[in-house]
Amino acid sequence: MPTRPETRWAWGASLALSALALSALFQAGLLFEGPLRHLDWDVHYHYYDWIRLSIVEHGTLPLFMVDAWHTPNFWANAQSPVFGPLVWLLRWVETDTYIKLVIWLYTAAGLAGGFGL
Repeated sequence: MPTRPETRWAWGASLALSALALSALFQAGLLFEGPLRHLDWDVHYHYYDWIRLSIVEHGTLPLFMVDAWHTPNFWANAQSPVFGPLVWLLRWVETDTYIKLVIWLYTAAGLAGGFGL
């Protein structure tokens, strides 16, 4: 890693852009194929959509999910994304787009972390 601030900033920016590009390439099949409402995505799609509907229609995060597979307590469910760092985006973004965005950014963060180490 470079020591001068100018080169550190340029190195970090190139690392972030490279990680975003590589993660888009790595996840291209998932990101560009179409909707996520098939195979094993239907269960996880339902979790994210439940949050989006609760935020958009009621203006609050959900507490319970009556038809959850594991537990109806939505905040204690380990598969619930209610405490995710980008969950606030569900107010303006459709569920499919949000899931793809989150997967893309998490993959990029993992790649950047792996390269940065």
